Amino acid sequence: MRFKKAIMAGVFIAMAGAGTLCLPDYKAIIFPAGLLMVVLSQSELFTGRILLVNEVKGTELLKWWGTVYIGNLVGSIAIALMAFYANLPCNDYSFKVEAGWGELFLKAILCNMLVCMAVFLAKKTDTFISKAAVIYACISLFVLCGYEHCVANMFYLSIGVLDGQFGIPAALYNLAITTVGNIIGGIIIAKMVAKEE
Repeated sequence: MRFKKAIMAGVFIAMAGAGTLCLPDYKAIIFPAGLLMVVLSQSELFTGRILLVNEVKGTELLKWWGTVYIGNLVGSIAIALMAFYANLPCNDYSFKVEAGWGELFLKAILCNMLVCMAVFLAKKTDTFISKAAVIYACISLFVLCGYEHCVANMFYLSIGVLDGQFGIPAALYNLAITTVGNIIGGIIIAKMVAKEE
């Protein structure tokens, strides 16, 4: 069940990413819909599940993260393949693999601080409007700043590979750094909110 929900989350984030291919100038408006679908469907998103450090420990936590990460990857790649062969526009994502590791790392930390804050605040609200408001506030901010989200990158980098912009090793370079950065950013927020509860 967890793996299935992780695939769903990868699909939702990738679908939002596909929307940004069509209207890249409105990315900050379109992309937050992905996390809104994840939260409302209660599917499993790797970056949001970093908050589990407050509840799950040791190998069980690593197993949970690993299952969700792979599921997100499967869902993201599936949508990338469909989007590419459906002839959706292909933007140039070379900048994601050409950036230095320090830049990617810091952008990934900042990104997941906002994602985890969005997830945490959404859980504290009861209505659709309030959940949408906090999610759109946090996620549009990370998109505007150009931060790095590993699950979104699973989709964008897959598009780049399929389009011949770069190879799989370059995509893995970005994913490795942004995944670690996202974990650290999520842990920072997890520890902050733990003190408030």
